[in-house]
Amino acid sequence: MQLEAGKISGSELIFIVVAFIFGSSILLLPGLDAENMGWLAIICGLILGIGFASIYTTLAMRFPGKNFVEISEAVFGKLIGKFIAVAFLGYLFHLGSLVVTDYHNFIKLILLVETPSSVIVLFALLIISYGVWHGIEVLGRVAQGMVILTVGLTLLSFVLLTNKMDFNNFLPLFDLPLKQFLWASYGTGTFPFGEVVAFLMIFAALDRPKQIRALVFKGMIYGWMFLFFASIRTIAILGPTMEIFVYPVFQTSKLISIADVFTRLEIITGIVFLMMGFLKIGILLYGAAIGTAQLFQLNSYRTLVLPLGLLMGLVALINFPNVIENIKHANDIYPIYATVFILVIPSITLVVAIIRRLPKNERGN
Repeated sequence: MQLEAGKISGSELIFIVVAFIFGSSILLLPGLDAENMGWLAIICGLILGIGFASIYTTLAMRFPGKNFVEISEAVFGKLIGKFIAVAFLGYLFHLGSLVVTDYHNFIKLILLVETPSSVIVLFALLIISYGVWHGIEVLGRVAQGMVILTVGLTLLSFVLLTNKMDFNNFLPLFDLPLKQFLWASYGTGTFPFGEVVAFLMIFAALDRPKQIRALVFKGMIYGWMFLFFASIRTIAILGPTMEIFVYPVFQTSKLISIADVFTRLEIITGIVFLMMGFLKIGILLYGAAIGTAQLFQLNSYRTLVLPLGLLMGLVALINFPNVIENIKHANDIYPIYATVFILVIPSITLVVAIIRRLPKNERGN
């Protein structure tokens, strides 16, 4: 069922993937559990994420023009396929609510301390829902401008903070317990790289389906590059003290000073963070809305965007009692929970499709 007539180009897909990877990871920088080896954990996380993405892109290329809801029904049959699709869409919806929680906490703690939580979340979801209602093409065009701005400001801040970096903070190397490093690396593989599984609801809109794998890999690598630089900057500036900050990347931005005249420039960084978060939430809301519309055989997904968006915001407000519980969940629980959806379900789907030699008429790979 074709619910979205819009198409995105290869370059737009790359920008959306970059924005998605930035998402909340620019707030809760992955790999920090590896302490001064966080930069290496991010490298290992990318390698793991590329492996995950190979599964998603293989599925998408095998079933060109179909999203995961359609793929699961084709592979497992209508009954089991719908059950798996519901679970997958539930993950996208819940992940979206987790990202909303991340940004609600950031805005509440840093930017708008006195503003009621419900007002923050309602205002954010109304804006995001408006963008999603206009379709994937609009999200693709918005991502281009926002990512270019984010990359430019990230590089500028890196240059402005070089005089505050102490590369002795990276020593001693390889002094971390192996178990701790491997867990940090796996956590980085699941968040943010493994979350690219959400694009199984987006790939059908790509105008060049045969190039999906190359485009996704490019987007992941570009996104990784700037997370890597953010990690290097954070470790070099904050060193061991980064563990005491809720948002260490934002904390480094507060140190920017140009001739003692231009200071307090972290507000610009905060705005950039918000733009990336809005795009990630938008992609997840889009996937949940269009998949739900297909399950219920609706003529349009747009009627579901605002209700799902508001419900996502409501869930976000009750996810965790405080930001500490949020961070603990992200570090200790989420990697295990996410494995079911970013590895187990896609892998089983691909294996069954290969065993059953699906699709039978023509193959997209």
